[in-house]
This record gives sequence, structure tokens and C-alpha cells, in this order.
Amino acid sequence: MDLQMLNDRLNDAVNRWVRAVTEYFSELNRNEQYGWIAFATGLVLFVVGIVLW
Repeated sequence: MDLQMLNDRLNDAVNRWVRAVTEYFSELNRNEQYGWIAFATGLVLFVVGIVLW
């Protein structure tokens, strides 16, 4: 397997993952979106707190 083939397979895998994630989040209702936003905000605050500590 050469480097170009490996790069193509990696790009295909990333593109499939991005499409799947986009499809998942586009089908959420408003409350589920708020839940994910709250989770992501908490995660970011946690990481910032660890870094600044």
C-alpha cells in the first residue's frame, strides 16, 4: 500500500464520518440540541480549567 492509497482511504473514512455526524445532528430536536450544546460547553470549560490550573 503506497502513501497515496493510504491518504485516499483516510480521506474517505473522514468524509463518511463527517457525513454521519452531520446527519445525526441535523435530525435532533431542539431539546437534544440544547443537551449537546450544554455537554460541549461543559467539556470545553473542564479542559480550560485543567489547563489553567
